[in-house]
This record gives sequence, structure tokens and C-alpha cells, in this order.
Amino acid sequence: MTADTRGFLDALEPIRQQAAWQLDSLQTELSASLRQLQQLQAEQQAHRQQVEALSAWLKPSATKPLNPTLARQGLAYLAQANRQGEQRQQAIVRAEAACTQQQERCRSQQLKLEALERHREEGLQAHGAQQQTKAAFVADADWVMRSQWIKRLLQARTPQRSTS
Repeated sequence: MTADTRGFLDALEPIRQQAAWQLDSLQTELSASLRQLQQLQAEQQAHRQQVEALSAWLKPSATKPLNPTLARQGLAYLAQANRQGEQRQQAIVRAEAACTQQQERCRSQQLKLEALERHREEGLQAHGAQQQTKAAFVADADWVMRSQWIKRLLQARTPQRSTS
């Protein structure tokens, strides 16, 4: 059975709602950052595959004639691609760090929200106990009043004998 919440006012309710909204906002930011990180990782993987394919194609073999101009251009492209790959890797490291920080902020906000919710639940329990105590006092007073009323009613119905 749940406690009657009528008359219960939690002084921290606006703060709890604000904390919940902040948590929602932080989680939205975190999901956007995680999507960006996944996109960067996918781009880096595709880039690596392109570099590996070009590198395999540029390797001299017995069946391909050596073309110095083409090899020089290919090596220059590979060098540039490696620099771009390093830049992408640095961007991934920065994105991972940002995601970690946002996860920590989300955890911290979640703990704050849970504390506020625990406070609210404790307040509700205290309010319920107070309401039960109040209802018990009212029931006791009602019982006493009814018992006195019945006693008076019975006294009025029984004839009074005089001792003379």
C-alpha cells in the first residue's frame, strides 16, 4: 500500500526536477559525442584500409615494371595520408577524452539526482508515518467519544432508582 501523498510538499522538488533536466541534457550531449567518436573511428578505419590498399599496390613485384615517377607520387601520397591518419588519431584521442569527461559528469549528476530522490522518498515515508499517527489519534478520539455517547445513552434509557 502506498502512502497518501496529499499534503506532502518536498521543498527540494524544484531542485530535483532541475537535476533531472540537467542529467537529460548531459546524456544528450554524451550521446552526440559518442556518435561523433564512432564516426571518427569509422573514418579512420576506412582511411587505414585505403592506405593499406595503396601501399600493397605500390610494393614492387616481379610482375610489375618499376615506374619511378609513379612510385614517388604514391610515396608522397602515402606520407600525406599518414599525416592525415595521425591527425585523425589525435582527434579520436581528444573525442575519447571528451566522452570520458562527459560520462563522469553524467555519473556525478546521476548521483546528485539519486540523493535528491532518496531524500524525497524519506520525506514521503515520514509524511506517511505522520498521517498514520494522525489517523490513529483521530480514530482513538472518535472511539472515546462514541463510547461516552453510548454510555450516556444507556444511562438515559435505564430508569433511575431513588434510594430513599
